Amino acid sequence: MKKYDLTDAVKPFARRLKNTWQAVFLPSVIIYGLSLLHLFYQRPAPNDAMAPYLRNIDLVSYIVAIILAVIIFRLKRTYFSRRFCRDVVEDSLMQNPDLDDESLLKKVFKILQKKMLLVWILGFLIVLDGVIFYWLTFSSQNNMHIYFIIGLFSLFINYPRDDLFSNLPWYVREGRKEFKPQQDLTE
Repeated sequence: MKKYDLTDAVKPFARRLKNTWQAVFLPSVIIYGLSLLHLFYQRPAPNDAMAPYLRNIDLVSYIVAIILAVIIFRLKRTYFSRRFCRDVVEDSLMQNPDLDDESLLKKVFKILQKKMLLVWILGFLIVLDGVIFYWLTFSSQNNMHIYFIIGLFSLFINYPRDDLFSNLPWYVREGRKEFKPQQDLTE
């Protein structure tokens, strides 16, 4: 297989991911926008039934947002590394040593797509956390806005640009070179 064939596979992969990203980004904006319209046009009174629990709901909402943000950070840090790609290549070659570079790259793409979708859904959940806080309490505090900004920032920073994946073909080739199958100890 020629080297440029692997790099040509990156653009269609990134294009598919961009469509998926948009499918997660749009609902985030819509649910925030609808809540914001409700806040500005209805001017709802704070929910008196929730007033004694407002501080606890606020704290739980904050903890959920922090946990989601930390999970996003940890996931992002692990799967854009050379080591992640090498481990996928090594595991695939242990299962089937006859795989070519294109099949290995497709496996990496498949796993990476799942991981990125998880990160985007977690960003959406941060936005949803703020929206749920608003709808439970009708509080005019800035939580909904802050969580929207954090969730949107997470989605924007994890936008699937082509250059994020440009090194993957090289990682696959290097992973294949570094792969040494287990030698039979009986020889």
